[in-house]
Amino acid sequence: MSASFFSLQSDVNESTDIFFGRTQLGNDVGVAFNSTLVRNSLAECYYITDGASSGRYNGGCGCSADKQYRNCQSEFSPYKNIAPPPYSGKAYGGTQFGDKCTCKDPKLAENDQPDQSHGSMSCFWRGPAFKLGDDQVWNGSEFDEAMAQRHLFPFSDYDDKTRGMIARRWTEVVLNTGLVHEKMRQDLGATAWAVYYNDPPKFHQPVDQVISIAKGLQAQLHARYHVELPLVRIAMNEPVSAEKGPFSEHSEHAAADNFIAV
Repeated sequence: MSASFFSLQSDVNESTDIFFGRTQLGNDVGVAFNSTLVRNSLAECYYITDGASSGRYNGGCGCSADKQYRNCQSEFSPYKNIAPPPYSGKAYGGTQFGDKCTCKDPKLAENDQPDQSHGSMSCFWRGPAFKLGDDQVWNGSEFDEAMAQRHLFPFSDYDDKTRGMIARRWTEVVLNTGLVHEKMRQDLGATAWAVYYNDPPKFHQPVDQVISIAKGLQAQLHARYHVELPLVRIAMNEPVSAEKGPFSEHSEHAAADNFIAV
């Protein structure tokens, strides 16, 4: 499961104090997971930019597959998780190929790490659910190294001229899908904190449409898990600080005012 992680230390415009952390895909709505649970249990790996995990081995936490192997018919496709020549065996962590694209030094940019090919995709930092085998995980955490690396290198703010399509603005954390569902079944309220929507949305969508989608997601989760998560707004055009972050409780009145202003 691909998700994103953001921080007030690295996702705020230094000139305007505006938070610019946005999810990469979709309608600017989603589920905010318990960040402590993610760091301690759910995370398989972290990328400080868009990791393009769908084309990588080991469930998204490995090296990027060559174009010739990016199909399910290939013996060496990421889906089958068999390491390509000259390597052999499964592409799990703990093997020569499985560890080749891990980040080694947080003081180096993601594409300047040791042992990586020139022009390669971003390296990744390991999380506790990083796979070492069919039923074996790492149980460690390199989250602090990931955040240290992200803070060291400049990131682009949201840019209307490119319709927000700036890869370095996005982060990616790969979550263990089976473990996420297990935790949600056990206790949704302890696994996820809220359903959120960004205001204003990207691509100039009407905010009332985005709120409607968020409410639909909230209702689906309630019907399945019998827990109603709070609906929260992420302010994308208001200054933030350590005392006042971008999250606030959803208000129907405020949403109507914001829609009129748009």
